[in-house]
Amino acid sequence: MVKVKLVRACNQVQPAFNWEGIGEVICRRLGIAFSTSRDLKRLIRENRVSEVIGKLIECAKSNEAHMNVLGGFLSLIRKLVTDSLFARELVKQDVYAIIVRYTEMHPHSIEFRNVVIDTLSDLLKHSPNLDDSHRYVIQGTAKVARLIPGSTADVTMFQKLVSLIMDHLPRLNTYKLINHRPLPVEDLHGLELPQLANIMVTLLENRSPAVLLWDSLDNITIILAWIAYYQSDAILQMPENKGVLLFVAFMQCSSLSIRCRGFIGLLNLHYPDFAQDLRFCNPHFLDEEEAPDVGRVFGSLEKAKTFRPPEMSEEAVSESYHNPSIKELFGTNPFHAYEIAMRFVRYELEGPQSDKDLMPYLQKYLDDLASSTALFKDLDSALRFHQQEYEAEVLLLARFLRMYPILPSADDISDIHRFINAKVTANSNYCINRWPEMPYFYYAKVKSQTGMEYATVAADAAKLPDCSPYLSSKIFYELVVNLLGNGIVSMSMLTSHDRWEWPDTNSARKFFGPVHKQIMVAKTRVGSDSAEGQILSILQFVSALVSGGPDLGTERLEGPIPSIRENLQNLTAMKCTDHQETRNAVADYVQYRRRAAIRWSALILAIRRVEPAAVEGRKSRAREALEGGFLRTKSREEAFLALDEDSEAKRESSCAWCERASVALLRCSRCEKVKYCNAICQRKHWVDGHKTVCISPIIAV
Repeated sequence: MVKVKLVRACNQVQPAFNWEGIGEVICRRLGIAFSTSRDLKRLIRENRVSEVIGKLIECAKSNEAHMNVLGGFLSLIRKLVTDSLFARELVKQDVYAIIVRYTEMHPHSIEFRNVVIDTLSDLLKHSPNLDDSHRYVIQGTAKVARLIPGSTADVTMFQKLVSLIMDHLPRLNTYKLINHRPLPVEDLHGLELPQLANIMVTLLENRSPAVLLWDSLDNITIILAWIAYYQSDAILQMPENKGVLLFVAFMQCSSLSIRCRGFIGLLNLHYPDFAQDLRFCNPHFLDEEEAPDVGRVFGSLEKAKTFRPPEMSEEAVSESYHNPSIKELFGTNPFHAYEIAMRFVRYELEGPQSDKDLMPYLQKYLDDLASSTALFKDLDSALRFHQQEYEAEVLLLARFLRMYPILPSADDISDIHRFINAKVTANSNYCINRWPEMPYFYYAKVKSQTGMEYATVAADAAKLPDCSPYLSSKIFYELVVNLLGNGIVSMSMLTSHDRWEWPDTNSARKFFGPVHKQIMVAKTRVGSDSAEGQILSILQFVSALVSGGPDLGTERLEGPIPSIRENLQNLTAMKCTDHQETRNAVADYVQYRRRAAIRWSALILAIRRVEPAAVEGRKSRAREALEGGFLRTKSREEAFLALDEDSEAKRESSCAWCERASVALLRCSRCEKVKYCNAICQRKHWVDGHKTVCISPIIAV
């Protein structure tokens, strides 16, 4: 009888689909109240949070056949999730998994589907920590994606679904940083990325009115770029090379951000999916602002400084030195490990010393994993036997940096890639701390990495007095490559509201112009004929292409193509393995550019038509933000739109550690200046630095 009365009362609420009104009816029937912040605070202080959410879940489960009851339940969840303490309890009781199932219920009602999608978006937005958001994405991506093909007739619903998918995929970017391993295969398959990729490409082929809106095109292209990052086969296995041609077509569009996504998409098709640490244009660095605790969880500098590479005992070093694995150098010359080790280190620090340098002779060993392991063991033992610790550390890092190209390309060696990258990071930080004036360790840290942190390290290293001209040119080369990759990722993988600083191609040239010039300077320093010089020529073309695009004109777009082909051939002849994925991506563009332009000509034309209005809209919002006195120091849309918010009041109601809001935060009992969700947040903030400001210093009398 109670259930019947509840359903009847919910169905009588007017107007129709007044979900908040239905939610109030549910609260009255269940005997709970949380319509005001005072109500929420009372429930928290009475320790009834778990009980209240449990009642709501039980009510929803027993009324799944009744759409209005479920809609009211969802409206209540949307209200509760904005409070961090309630959000944590919603996670504990797995409310997201319950609501994901609602995507398949009551399909006849657009209004119900709207509130389901809005609730899933709110749960994702207010997820208490990164692990929760990872679980949400794994649970919901495939189910939400299945709704997209049938929603194109309703623009609002279509854009909500695409936007939710676009919010899902970047969240997984932090999984490996937190868990120190890639996403498990079963979870990756659960995302159904090949099906999602086919849905996105089909939408672009059919070009319905909902798809041809700029927000739709913007989100679809970024979704495809993320799919290529996580699971390249989802793109590569499309029939008739459709996915590759689409990314090449993106590079020929009028939109700066879409051109950059096209290039990143091609890059990620050539990188092994498991090797997510070392990538040119690596989107990992985007998470520094989204999740500031990631840096502390993974690769903390202070923690890495205490890392000490395992040392062999004096007896083991002596034994290895006097009985090396290698007896003769290619069976002709005696193998003097110490002499060769010192020459090797000198090469790393100062570059080739003569036409008959040591490196060509050692290349046979370096190209094979087993023989290189034996070689470096002998060289390391010789240096440590002679107590050359600095040189031994240089040798160790040089060995790790040379291991990437010779590792087999198979998924089962992903642990080796992660191990090597972790070793390079940890050893570099240890050595920087021990020998802060020695630039080689800075160079090892920044090599092949993306992100402003590494750019800063490279800039500092180039100023060190002991930096040889050879090493200085190598560091400058890495710095320029880093800056270009950093810019391409920033202008493509961030969502549209985060790119207000780059509203059009002209303003983006403020970034690309100086980088383009620095590439030319770097080519002069490393030598145009060197492998690095050839790679810089290719990157110079990429920089011009993504920054200028179709506006460059046919002559400037097609003129460099013969030179680029020559650069690619030269690098192959040199047996250079650096930036192979970048070279492959550019080769794809050179090979398929004309075919892609024909295959996707309608899409290229559509983007040219719709983007100008979007550009003007972004400019207008940026002007409003500036006129409101709001500085562009945050990357989220709320920071620009909430101009009337009281920032002090907002801080007062937010946890000092996780920055999430709640009506029942606990004040620090010592200083009474900050508040926390719970003891966990308090302990983390205390360790992170609050201890130094909370405890008053001793006052000298």
